[in-house]
Amino acid sequence: MLSALLVALREGVEAALVVGIVLVYLNRTGRRALARYAWMGVVAACIASLGIAEGLQLLKINEDGFEGVLMLVAAVLVVTMIIWMNRVARHLKREIEDRVESYAQRTTSAAAWGVGGFVFLMVVREGAELVLILRAVELSTAGLQVWIGTLLGIAIAIAVGLFFFKGTLRIPLHRFFAATSAILMVVAFQLALTGVHELSEAE
Repeated sequence: MLSALLVALREGVEAALVVGIVLVYLNRTGRRALARYAWMGVVAACIASLGIAEGLQLLKINEDGFEGVLMLVAAVLVVTMIIWMNRVARHLKREIEDRVESYAQRTTSAAAWGVGGFVFLMVVREGAELVLILRAVELSTAGLQVWIGTLLGIAIAIAVGLFFFKGTLRIPLHRFFAATSAILMVVAFQLALTGVHELSEAE
C-alpha cells in the first residue's frame, strides 16, 4: 500500500502543480476565460489514463515473462520520473508560464486548443506513468491495498494542488521531492529485482 500511495502522491502532485501553475498564471494575466480549456485538458487526460489502465487489464498479464517485463518497465519509469523532476524542478514554473503565454497570445480558438492541449499532454504523461507503475506494483501486492494507497495518494495530491492554487501552500516542495525520490528509488529497486526474478522463472 505504501508503494502505491507514494507513486500516486508523487505523480499526482506533479500533475497538480502543472495545472495549478497554469491556472494561477491565467488568473494573474487576466485570461480566466482560458481556464475552462485547461480543465477540459485535465478531464481528457484523466479519461485517456483510465483507457490506458483498462487496456492493461485486458492484456494477458499472466503470460510467462510478461509480468517481469512490466515490472522492469515500471522500474525504469520510476527512475526517469525522479531524474526528470530533479532536472527541471527549478525552472518548471517559468517554462510552463512561457509556454502558456505563447499559446494565450494566439487567436481565441488557437489559444483554447493550445492551452487545453498543453495541459492534456502534461497530465496524461503523469497519468500513463501512474497506471503503468501501479499495474506493476499490483502484481506483487494485494489489489485492495494498492487501491487504498492509490486513492489516498491522489486525494493528498489534489489537496496540495488546491492549496497551491489558493496560494496557501507552505510545504517546502524541494524537500518533498527529495524525500519521495529517495523512497521511490527503493520501490524501483524492488520492482527491478522482482521483474528479473519473474523473467528468470519464465525461461
